[in-house]
Amino acid sequence: MKYLYRIILLVACLCFLLFSGCTEQESQENEEQNNNGSSEEQQADIPTIPLYTDAEAITLLDNRLWEDFHVDASLEKDMYSSDADLVTLYTWYQEQMDEWTFSSGEMLEEPDSEVSSMGYLVFQSDDYGAFLLFMKKEEQMPIDGETVFGIAQGSWDLISVCGLEDEKPDDMDQDYGTDPVEFTFFILDDDAYNGITPLGDIQGGDHTFPVNFHMIYLTHAAGSTPQDNVYAPADGVITEISYHEYDLPGGSGTYDDYRVYMNHNNSILSYIGHLSALSDTVLSELGTIEGDMIQCSIVVTAGDVIGKTGGSGGEQSTTYWGVLDDSKTLAYAAPERYNRYVHAVSFLQYSSDELYNAIIPDMKDPWTNRQRIVEPLYGKCCYDQVGKLLGNWFEESVGDTESSSEYEKHLCFGYNMWDPSKMNIGIGGTLDIDATVYEERDNSPNPVTITPDSGQVIFELQGLSDYGQQSLKATLLVEMIDETTIQVEAFSGWQSSPSFTSNAVTYIR
Repeated sequence: MKYLYRIILLVACLCFLLFSGCTEQESQENEEQNNNGSSEEQQADIPTIPLYTDAEAITLLDNRLWEDFHVDASLEKDMYSSDADLVTLYTWYQEQMDEWTFSSGEMLEEPDSEVSSMGYLVFQSDDYGAFLLFMKKEEQMPIDGETVFGIAQGSWDLISVCGLEDEKPDDMDQDYGTDPVEFTFFILDDDAYNGITPLGDIQGGDHTFPVNFHMIYLTHAAGSTPQDNVYAPADGVITEISYHEYDLPGGSGTYDDYRVYMNHNNSILSYIGHLSALSDTVLSELGTIEGDMIQCSIVVTAGDVIGKTGGSGGEQSTTYWGVLDDSKTLAYAAPERYNRYVHAVSFLQYSSDELYNAIIPDMKDPWTNRQRIVEPLYGKCCYDQVGKLLGNWFEESVGDTESSSEYEKHLCFGYNMWDPSKMNIGIGGTLDIDATVYEERDNSPNPVTITPDSGQVIFELQGLSDYGQQSLKATLLVEMIDETTIQVEAFSGWQSSPSFTSNAVTYIR
C-alpha cells in the first residue's frame, strides 16, 4: 500500500492542474446540484456528513484520483479545499462523524520523511457509506488553502471497497517468498566504520524518541577518501530508493544522499540510509533517476555492492541500517502513530552466529568506547507502558494518528542505550528548555513508578555526564492527568518548589 503513495500524489498533482479555473458561481451551482441529488437519493434516516467550517467547494475535472482509491464513478463525490492542516481535518472528521459507524482509516506517510501527507476514512450507516479522502495541497495545485479533501457517499457495497488495502503498483506486485532470512554480510567493510549504536539512542531535539535503527559511524567520513562500499546483507529485491540533494556547508555545492529499501521476504525489509552514491549495477537497472522516491525491482544477492557512503562524494559521517518485520509489532501505547516503523527490529536478531559474534564487539561508542552489557545487547527502542509515565509522549496538537516525524513536539522518558540502569529524558523543543537529551540528577525518580495517582512529580535534569555536560541544568514538573495525558512544564536550573503556570504543555499518547 505504501508503494502506491508516490504515484497517487503525482496523479493527483496532474489532476489538479486540470482545474478549469471555475468561478465561485460555478462552484456554488455544482454544490447545489450535488446537494439536491443527495437529498433525493438518501433515505431520511441516513446521518448527515458535516462540512468543515472553512471548506470551499472546488471542481475536479479528472477522476483518476478517485479511481486510485477504488471510488466507483456512480458514487456522489464532492471536493473541497481548507486552510486547516491535514491532521486537523482528519481528526475533526473522526470526532464529528459520531452518528456513523467507523469502518477503517489510515494516515499515509510520505516515504523516507515519514510525514503523513494523505489519509482516508471510511464510515458506514446500515446500507449506506461515506469515504473521506484528505491530501496535503501540493505547490502545483492552483487553489487556495493547505489541504484538499473529498467526500464520496452512496451504497455501502461500493463504499466498503474504497481505500488502498493490499494495493501495489503493477511493477511491484511480487511475491518475495517466505524463506527464513539470515543476514550473512555486514553492510560495510571492517575498516569502514569504528562504532555502532544499539537500538534506543535518545538524542532530543531531533530523534527525541528512541531510535529504531542502528547508526554506524564511518571511519572515512565527510570529505575524506575513499568512499566505502555498501553491501546487500542478504538476498533480496530493492523495491524503493529515496533520493535527496543537500547543500554542502558554506554554500560550496551540493551532495547526493540515498536510502535503499530491500525486501528479503514477504515480511522482512531492510532500509539502509546515508549512501553518497548508488552502484553502477543499480544505476544501470534504474536508468534515469526522477523524483525523490524511485520505485523499482532490482534483484540482489548477499554481498553485492549496492552503493557507496562517506568519502569525498558527500557529507555523510554515518550510515544506518534498519529492519522491519511485519510479523512483529512493538508495544507502543499508540502503535498507529508510528506507521510501518511500528515493526522495527534489529538486524542482529536475523544474523548468522558468525555475523552476530563479529558485530557485537563493534557495538560501541567511538568516542568513549562504552559498550552495552545488558541484554538484549542490540538494544531496545520501545519503552511505553500503558498507565505509566515511562515511554513516548506527543504534544497534544500532533493529532491522533500523525506519524513520529514531528520531533520538536515529542517528549520521551526512557533509558540510556548503553547503560539501561540510567534514565534519559529526550526534549523535542516544545518546552522552555534546551531541546536535547538529559539525565536525572541522582537517577531518580523512576518514570516507571509514576502513575495518575502520583500527583505532581519533580525531575531535576542535567546534561549527559558521559560528555561532560552536567553544567546544563533544568527542572521538569510533571503530572499524569490520566493514563493517556500528562501536563509538563520546564524551568531553567534546578527549582526546589516549582508550580504549574500558563506555560505548561499537555502531552498525549
